[in-house]
Amino acid sequence: MAAGTLALARDDLPEAARCRELTAEAAQNANRPPACVAICLAFAANRYSAVGQLGKAKVLAERAITVAEPTNMPTAMVQGRLALGVAIAESNPARAQFYLGESLVMSTRLDYAQEKELQSAAFLASYLHDDRATLELARKAIDHLRWTGDQANLVVMLELVSAALASSKPEAATAIARASVAIRQRAIGSAPCYRTLESVRDFPLNVDEAITYALSEIGHALNELISQR
Repeated sequence: MAAGTLALARDDLPEAARCRELTAEAAQNANRPPACVAICLAFAANRYSAVGQLGKAKVLAERAITVAEPTNMPTAMVQGRLALGVAIAESNPARAQFYLGESLVMSTRLDYAQEKELQSAAFLASYLHDDRATLELARKAIDHLRWTGDQANLVVMLELVSAALASSKPEAATAIARASVAIRQRAIGSAPCYRTLESVRDFPLNVDEAITYALSEIGHALNELISQR
């Protein structure tokens, strides 16, 4: 797990994916609970999807679902479906959309904050180019991340929000992208994976201000999308 975190910190996403897969294998070999193994497999699948290795991601996600089903544990079952949805979003968007809807329904069975589930669902919605769902899910995830202090995943959610706002609110999208880069550089100490921005060393907002701004822009964008219906 530490090796995977270090790989993310230096933006080595293929290595981060490989580390996630090794973590899943280690959990299985150590006879960890099946739900734990399934979640590790799902997270590994998401890492491979992020680097474009969709075939590998699909295999791991399907394994995650197979391992999770007998446990009847919503978290494991949801993460497997979301990971598979991401892996097939390009090749079978209708099926991926089904997995997104099914996972959101299944998540209602959880009796705790759905932080990881919301992040994975926002990830899938982004792959499906569903801007409204991406914004709605990312907003909820950011609300959780604001208080947990998980800035690595906060950066990911801000990047999804920026992409979802790019066409409708380009200025806000750019500002949020700059915020995600600044947070990454300050908290993780590395440059972003997608180097489309110049230096943000003089970025004026702190993390809490950046989150407040992002949530405000998400709210405005969602109101506009609803009014267009």
